[in-house]
Amino acid sequence: MPFQQAPKFWLYSHNFTHTGAPLVLGAIARELAEQGWRRQLRLLSWGGHHDRVHTKLRRELEAEGFHCRVLNPEQAAPKPKPNDRILLNSLALPEAVIKTALARLECGEIKRLDWYGHEGNPSQLLADKQWPQRLLPLLSTGKLQMRVPSIHTLGSYQNWLEYSGSNLAVQTPLLPLKNGGCSLFDQPLPTFNSLRLQLTGMAGDGNKGHTMAIAFNPSSYPKWSRSKSKNPTTYCELHFIGLEMDSSAYLSYGNCVCGAMPYWVIALIGHPMAAASQILTANG
Repeated sequence: MPFQQAPKFWLYSHNFTHTGAPLVLGAIARELAEQGWRRQLRLLSWGGHHDRVHTKLRRELEAEGFHCRVLNPEQAAPKPKPNDRILLNSLALPEAVIKTALARLECGEIKRLDWYGHEGNPSQLLADKQWPQRLLPLLSTGKLQMRVPSIHTLGSYQNWLEYSGSNLAVQTPLLPLKNGGCSLFDQPLPTFNSLRLQLTGMAGDGNKGHTMAIAFNPSSYPKWSRSKSKNPTTYCELHFIGLEMDSSAYLSYGNCVCGAMPYWVIALIGHPMAAASQILTANG
Protein backbone atom coordinates (compact mmCIF):
# COMPACT_ATOMS: atom_id res chain seq x y z
CA MET A 1 0.00 0.00 0.00
CA PRO A 2 1.42 3.46 -0.88
CA PHE A 3 2.53 5.41 2.17
CA GLN A 4 0.00 8.19 1.50
CA GLN A 5 -2.84 5.64 1.77
CA ALA A 6 -1.49 3.72 4.77
CA PRO A 7 -3.58 4.04 7.96
CA LYS A 8 -2.33 6.56 10.47
CA PHE A 9 -2.13 6.14 14.22
CA TRP A 10 -3.13 9.38 15.98
CA LEU A 11 -1.80 9.85 19.53
CA TYR A 12 -3.68 12.60 21.40
CA SER A 13 -2.04 14.32 24.39
CA HIS A 14 -3.35 17.10 26.61
CA ASN A 15 0.14 18.62 26.46
CA PHE A 16 3.80 17.92 25.65
CA THR A 17 5.21 18.84 29.06
CA HIS A 18 8.09 16.73 30.35
CA THR A 19 5.83 15.04 32.90
CA GLY A 20 4.07 11.73 33.59
CA ALA A 21 1.38 11.13 30.94
CA PRO A 22 3.20 12.83 28.01
CA LEU A 23 6.37 10.89 28.85
CA VAL A 24 4.35 7.67 28.72
CA LEU A 25 2.95 8.80 25.36
CA GLY A 26 6.53 9.19 24.13
CA ALA A 27 7.31 5.67 25.30
CA ILE A 28 4.22 4.34 23.49
CA ALA A 29 5.25 6.17 20.30
CA ARG A 30 8.74 4.66 20.47
CA GLU A 31 7.33 1.17 20.98
CA LEU A 32 4.98 1.58 18.03
CA ALA A 33 7.87 2.89 15.94
CA GLU A 34 9.81 -0.29 16.69
CA GLN A 35 6.83 -2.23 15.31
CA GLY A 36 7.07 -0.36 12.01
CA TRP A 37 4.56 2.46 12.61
CA ARG A 38 6.99 5.40 12.78
CA ARG A 39 5.98 7.03 9.48
CA GLN A 40 2.26 6.65 10.22
CA LEU A 41 2.35 8.08 13.75
CA ARG A 42 0.88 11.54 14.35
CA LEU A 43 1.35 13.04 17.82
CA LEU A 44 -1.10 15.84 18.63
CA SER A 45 -1.09 18.05 21.70
CA TRP A 46 -3.66 20.57 22.86
CA GLY A 47 -1.14 22.40 25.06
CA GLY A 48 -1.29 25.61 23.02
CA HIS A 49 1.01 28.42 24.15
CA HIS A 50 2.41 26.39 27.05
CA ASP A 51 3.71 23.70 24.69
CA ARG A 52 5.29 26.31 22.46
CA VAL A 53 7.27 27.61 25.46
CA HIS A 54 8.19 24.29 27.12
CA THR A 55 9.55 22.38 24.14
CA LYS A 56 11.92 19.77 25.61
CA LEU A 57 9.81 16.64 25.07
CA ARG A 58 8.46 17.74 21.69
CA ARG A 59 11.95 18.53 20.39
CA GLU A 60 13.23 15.17 21.62
CA LEU A 61 10.46 13.36 19.74
CA GLU A 62 10.86 15.43 16.59
CA ALA A 63 14.62 14.77 16.63
CA GLU A 64 13.80 11.06 16.61
CA GLY A 65 11.67 11.51 13.49
CA PHE A 66 8.19 11.69 15.02
CA HIS A 67 5.58 14.02 13.53
CA CYS A 68 4.39 16.32 16.33
CA ARG A 69 1.84 19.14 16.19
CA VAL A 70 0.67 21.58 18.86
CA LEU A 71 -2.96 22.76 18.78
CA ASN A 72 -4.81 25.32 20.85
CA PRO A 73 -7.43 23.92 23.29
CA GLU A 74 -10.34 25.08 21.11
CA GLN A 75 -9.00 23.54 17.88
CA ALA A 76 -10.51 20.36 16.42
CA ALA A 77 -8.47 17.30 15.58
CA PRO A 78 -7.88 16.40 11.91
CA LYS A 79 -10.51 14.00 10.58
CA PRO A 80 -9.23 10.41 10.55
CA LYS A 81 -9.77 7.92 7.74
CA PRO A 82 -11.81 4.74 8.40
CA ASN A 83 -8.76 2.52 8.97
CA ASP A 84 -6.93 5.03 11.16
CA ARG A 85 -6.38 4.38 14.86
CA ILE A 86 -6.71 6.90 17.71
CA LEU A 87 -5.26 6.80 21.21
CA LEU A 88 -6.51 9.27 23.81
CA ASN A 89 -3.66 9.57 26.30
CA SER A 90 -5.48 11.32 29.13
CA LEU A 91 -8.85 12.17 30.61
CA ALA A 92 -7.61 15.77 30.71
CA LEU A 93 -7.93 16.29 26.96
CA PRO A 94 -10.38 19.03 25.93
CA GLU A 95 -13.91 17.68 26.36
CA ALA A 96 -14.82 18.52 22.76
CA VAL A 97 -11.89 16.42 21.51
CA ILE A 98 -13.00 13.43 23.60
CA LYS A 99 -16.63 13.75 22.49
CA THR A 100 -15.66 14.00 18.83
CA ALA A 101 -13.50 10.88 19.04
CA LEU A 102 -16.33 8.95 20.71
CA ALA A 103 -18.82 10.18 18.10
CA ARG A 104 -16.56 8.97 15.30
CA LEU A 105 -16.38 5.56 16.96
CA GLU A 106 -20.13 5.38 17.50
CA CYS A 107 -20.99 6.26 13.90
CA GLY A 108 -18.38 3.94 12.41
CA GLU A 109 -15.91 6.51 11.11
CA ILE A 110 -13.22 4.63 13.06
CA LYS A 111 -13.35 0.97 14.08
CA ARG A 112 -11.56 1.16 17.43
CA LEU A 113 -10.62 3.74 20.04
CA ASP A 114 -7.90 3.30 22.69
CA TRP A 115 -7.88 5.38 25.86
CA TYR A 116 -5.18 5.48 28.54
CA GLY A 117 -6.57 6.89 31.78
CA HIS A 118 -3.60 8.09 33.81
CA GLU A 119 -5.73 10.03 36.29
CA GLY A 120 -6.62 8.27 39.53
CA ASN A 121 -10.11 9.75 39.96
CA PRO A 122 -12.01 9.74 36.65
CA SER A 123 -15.20 11.18 38.12
CA GLN A 124 -13.32 14.34 39.06
CA LEU A 125 -12.45 15.18 35.45
CA LEU A 126 -15.55 13.65 33.83
CA ALA A 127 -18.16 14.39 36.47
CA ASP A 128 -21.32 14.20 34.35
CA LYS A 129 -23.24 10.91 34.66
CA GLN A 130 -23.51 10.74 30.88
CA TRP A 131 -19.88 9.63 30.65
CA PRO A 132 -20.25 6.13 32.17
CA GLN A 133 -23.55 5.68 30.30
CA ARG A 134 -21.86 6.53 27.01
CA LEU A 135 -18.67 4.52 27.57
CA LEU A 136 -20.19 1.31 28.90
CA PRO A 137 -21.75 0.07 25.61
CA LEU A 138 -18.52 0.79 23.73
CA LEU A 139 -16.43 -1.08 26.29
CA SER A 140 -18.85 -4.01 26.29
CA THR A 141 -18.49 -4.48 22.52
CA GLY A 142 -14.70 -4.01 22.56
CA LYS A 143 -14.79 -0.99 20.25
CA LEU A 144 -13.35 1.03 23.14
CA GLN A 145 -10.26 -0.28 24.89
CA MET A 146 -9.30 1.45 28.14
CA ARG A 147 -6.05 1.01 30.06
CA VAL A 148 -4.97 2.34 33.44
CA PRO A 149 -1.55 2.31 35.12
CA SER A 150 -2.23 0.37 38.36
CA ILE A 151 -4.50 -2.08 40.16
CA HIS A 152 -5.62 0.68 42.53
CA THR A 153 -6.60 2.93 39.63
CA LEU A 154 -8.38 0.01 37.95
CA GLY A 155 -10.70 -0.28 40.96
CA SER A 156 -11.61 3.40 40.69
CA TYR A 157 -12.51 3.06 37.01
CA GLN A 158 -14.45 -0.15 37.56
CA ASN A 159 -16.56 1.55 40.23
CA TRP A 160 -17.04 4.64 38.07
CA LEU A 161 -18.09 2.70 34.98
CA GLU A 162 -19.74 -0.24 36.75
CA TYR A 163 -17.74 -2.47 34.40
CA SER A 164 -15.14 -5.14 35.18
CA GLY A 165 -14.58 -6.82 31.80
CA SER A 166 -11.33 -7.43 29.96
CA ASN A 167 -11.60 -4.29 27.81
CA LEU A 168 -10.68 -2.24 30.88
CA ALA A 169 -7.31 -3.43 32.14
CA VAL A 170 -3.99 -2.49 33.71
CA GLN A 171 -1.01 -1.58 31.54
CA THR A 172 1.83 -0.38 33.71
CA PRO A 173 4.02 2.20 31.95
CA LEU A 174 7.71 1.42 31.62
CA LEU A 175 9.60 4.12 33.53
CA PRO A 176 13.36 4.70 33.16
CA LEU A 177 15.23 4.16 36.42
CA LYS A 178 18.82 5.08 37.20
CA ASN A 179 20.95 2.15 38.40
CA GLY A 180 18.06 -0.15 37.56
CA GLY A 181 20.26 -3.25 37.85
CA CYS A 182 21.38 -2.43 41.37
CA SER A 183 19.70 -4.33 44.19
CA LEU A 184 17.81 -2.31 46.78
CA PHE A 185 19.91 -3.96 49.50
CA ASP A 186 23.12 -2.69 47.89
CA GLN A 187 22.02 0.90 48.47
CA PRO A 188 23.24 2.84 51.55
CA LEU A 189 20.93 2.46 54.50
CA PRO A 190 18.73 5.53 55.07
CA THR A 191 19.54 7.96 57.87
CA PHE A 192 17.94 11.06 59.32
CA ASN A 193 20.63 13.21 57.72
CA SER A 194 18.67 13.45 54.48
CA LEU A 195 15.28 12.74 52.98
CA ARG A 196 14.63 11.47 49.46
CA LEU A 197 11.22 11.52 47.75
CA GLN A 198 10.48 10.24 44.23
CA LEU A 199 7.57 11.93 42.42
CA THR A 200 6.08 11.02 39.07
CA GLY A 201 5.98 14.44 37.44
CA MET A 202 5.95 18.18 37.97
CA ALA A 203 4.25 21.10 36.33
CA GLY A 204 3.84 24.77 37.18
CA ASP A 205 4.06 25.50 40.89
CA GLY A 206 3.34 22.02 42.24
CA ASN A 207 -0.34 21.87 41.32
CA LYS A 208 -0.15 18.08 40.85
CA GLY A 209 -0.13 17.59 44.60
CA HIS A 210 3.60 17.59 45.24
CA THR A 211 3.40 20.49 47.67
CA MET A 212 0.94 18.45 49.72
CA ALA A 213 3.22 15.42 49.50
CA ILE A 214 6.07 17.17 51.26
CA ALA A 215 4.09 19.53 53.52
CA PHE A 216 4.24 17.02 56.35
CA ASN A 217 8.04 17.05 56.44
CA PRO A 218 8.78 20.10 58.62
CA SER A 219 6.37 18.90 61.34
CA SER A 220 7.22 15.20 61.23
CA TYR A 221 10.98 15.32 60.74
CA PRO A 222 12.86 14.67 64.03
CA LYS A 223 13.76 18.00 65.59
CA TRP A 224 16.83 16.56 67.25
CA SER A 225 18.51 16.35 63.84
CA ARG A 226 18.34 20.16 63.51
CA SER A 227 19.10 21.13 67.09
CA LYS A 228 22.77 20.24 67.36
CA SER A 229 24.22 23.17 65.44
CA LYS A 230 23.81 26.93 65.29
CA ASN A 231 22.85 26.79 61.60
CA PRO A 232 20.98 23.51 61.27
CA THR A 233 19.93 22.43 57.79
CA THR A 234 18.37 19.28 56.41
CA TYR A 235 19.07 18.08 52.89
CA CYS A 236 16.01 17.00 50.92
CA GLU A 237 16.12 15.50 47.42
CA LEU A 238 12.95 15.53 45.33
CA HIS A 239 13.40 13.00 42.52
CA PHE A 240 11.15 13.55 39.50
CA ILE A 241 10.58 10.92 36.83
CA GLY A 242 9.44 13.79 34.62
CA LEU A 243 10.49 17.40 35.14
CA GLU A 244 10.16 20.66 33.27
CA MET A 245 13.82 21.48 32.71
CA ASP A 246 13.65 25.23 32.17
CA SER A 247 14.68 27.74 34.86
CA SER A 248 11.23 29.25 35.32
CA ALA A 249 9.71 25.88 36.21
CA TYR A 250 12.45 25.18 38.75
CA LEU A 251 12.09 28.58 40.36
CA SER A 252 8.30 28.64 40.54
CA TYR A 253 8.15 25.22 42.13
CA GLY A 254 11.19 25.79 44.34
CA ASN A 255 9.78 29.02 45.75
CA CYS A 256 6.46 27.31 46.45
CA VAL A 257 8.18 24.48 48.32
CA CYS A 258 10.99 26.33 50.05
CA GLY A 259 8.89 29.18 51.35
CA ALA A 260 7.22 26.89 53.87
CA MET A 261 10.34 24.87 54.71
CA PRO A 262 13.02 26.87 56.58
CA TYR A 263 16.32 25.17 57.37
CA TRP A 264 15.96 22.86 54.37
CA VAL A 265 18.18 22.52 51.32
CA ILE A 266 15.94 21.48 48.44
CA ALA A 267 17.36 19.77 45.35
CA LEU A 268 15.00 19.35 42.39
CA ILE A 269 16.30 16.34 40.50
CA GLY A 270 14.93 15.07 37.20
CA HIS A 271 16.11 12.81 34.40
CA PRO A 272 18.97 13.48 33.91
CA MET A 273 20.17 14.73 37.30
CA ALA A 274 19.77 18.46 37.78
CA ALA A 275 22.84 20.64 37.52
CA ALA A 276 24.30 22.24 40.63
CA SER A 277 23.01 25.62 39.49
CA GLN A 278 19.46 24.28 39.74
CA ILE A 279 19.66 23.51 43.47
CA LEU A 280 17.53 25.88 45.51
CA THR A 281 18.36 26.71 49.10
CA ALA A 282 15.99 28.03 51.77
CA ASN A 283 17.51 29.44 54.93
CA GLY A 284 14.68 30.52 57.18
